[in-house]
Amino acid sequence: MNKEELLELAIGKVGTNLKGIDSLMTASFECETYVKDEPSTVKRNLSTLNGGSIPSSQKYSGINVGNGWNSDGHQDGTINAYDTFRNWHDFEVSSGPLKATNFTDLKAELQSMYATLSQATDLKHSVMASSHIHVTMRYGKKDSSGWRDEYVNSLKFDNKEVMNRIARFMVKYMPILKWWSMTSSTGARGSFKKSNGYGSNFVNPYDKLENDGLFEWFERYEGALTDSSHSNLIGMDRKSYMRVHFRNDEIIHWENRMADQTSSHTHMATLVALNKAITLWAIDMARKGYNLQLDSSDYDKSLSEMRNHRKGYTFVDRQFIEKQSAEVISYLSKYLAIADNLDSIKYLEKLTKCPVSEYINSKGLVEHFNPAECEKAFNERNRPSDESLRRAYFEVIDAMVVPMAKSLVDFHGNTATFLGVEKSQVVSLYQMLNRENVNLRWLGNRLVIMD
Repeated sequence: MNKEELLELAIGKVGTNLKGIDSLMTASFECETYVKDEPSTVKRNLSTLNGGSIPSSQKYSGINVGNGWNSDGHQDGTINAYDTFRNWHDFEVSSGPLKATNFTDLKAELQSMYATLSQATDLKHSVMASSHIHVTMRYGKKDSSGWRDEYVNSLKFDNKEVMNRIARFMVKYMPILKWWSMTSSTGARGSFKKSNGYGSNFVNPYDKLENDGLFEWFERYEGALTDSSHSNLIGMDRKSYMRVHFRNDEIIHWENRMADQTSSHTHMATLVALNKAITLWAIDMARKGYNLQLDSSDYDKSLSEMRNHRKGYTFVDRQFIEKQSAEVISYLSKYLAIADNLDSIKYLEKLTKCPVSEYINSKGLVEHFNPAECEKAFNERNRPSDESLRRAYFEVIDAMVVPMAKSLVDFHGNTATFLGVEKSQVVSLYQMLNRENVNLRWLGNRLVIMD
């Protein structure tokens, strides 16, 4: 039995099972960055290290192939046109279909890929660079002319229904999706200001933010599904974070262009898991005839917060971000579980409290830092929020304003309620203070500081 026949057999077996659909879903991504060496040299080095990169014509074909980096490495003039950096070069390369089918393996696969890229050349962060994540249900046949638009796919999806739901999801939750994916010290790429040939008020023209085509799409069609609205969705192309590929009614392939540059394998694994879950959610909802509630008030608030993203992450409404984070995680937990990606939730929650931008800013890494620094945001404690909680904790304990309790455990709960945080955060802080030999004692049904 040849590969095509095996593929047809595999697809036929999964039927309508969501786990089966997920197993046939391919994720890949495009990486933009600054590189020390000439792009042609980096491309050649990648090919050698990668054991020979696959042709770019095959980069979206196959199921969980795990080919590593593609052979399409090239300069990306958009980066260098607005963010010139000494003698460094703008560079973009895409990945082959990722092999891993669970979060632990996905992190390991991406860690290996980023290590290979770092071996090929030195890397630097750019406020212009981005990461585009592709999710596809697209399997081609190959002949002497290459990959053809004849698809071996017995799973029939209604492309219009699925893409409509993804678009509505993106309109409503764009603020938190941007919050999770930003990596520059000021926040979203569009908030970056630099005094150069473009003037002191220069901002990144590439990051759409409140000018994203999805807002105009919703304003025109109110999120309704019609032939006209679907055609408009496809026609946006690069005018939106959501880029829909192919007009074929049964092929799923969309691209989320929102993420900033990252070389953190944990960050990218989290974003890949997130986008696969959004896709699986949309497929499930479309087949059952359900849709996301989205009205003008949702649209107005999302648009408003994307305008705030333009100013920088410190201007964004954190309470709203926390609310959106809880909603998205609630909607997608089922689909993250189906894909064995539930572990990604703890990183989404960590990013909600302290996004990479806030971490980078706290370290004084303004521009052109080693992008691998982003990984530390996931391995270190959320220092800004930790310090804020620590100060508040000492104040309420010292002032004896937390209600008494019959046990220390209950007192931790009272303290968490008083401070408006999770009980686990209070317990973790209490344990850390004990390790630091802070003299806390349980006396008179409350904790007291013996100083």
